[in-house]
Amino acid sequence: MTAGNNYVNYYLSTDANITSADTYLGQQLISGSLATGASSSTSTTVMVPGTLAPGAYYIRAIPDGTNDPIETN
Repeated sequence: MTAGNNYVNYYLSTDANITSADTYLGQQLISGSLATGASSSTSTTVMVPGTLAPGAYYIRAIPDGTNDPIETN
């Protein structure tokens, strides 16, 4: 199965359970197709809100951020 363009959403959380209810940091377009079992790497920059309380945070990526990839077999 391959998919076309897709988005990855980045979130900031105070725990390791990252969900879309956490602080949204941004989105990145991943263009092109990726075959089953294949991998890809990229880098991006996100802005962390300056109003955060001091402490430990997790930054995580949620693939298929828009929940609508075009997939083909």
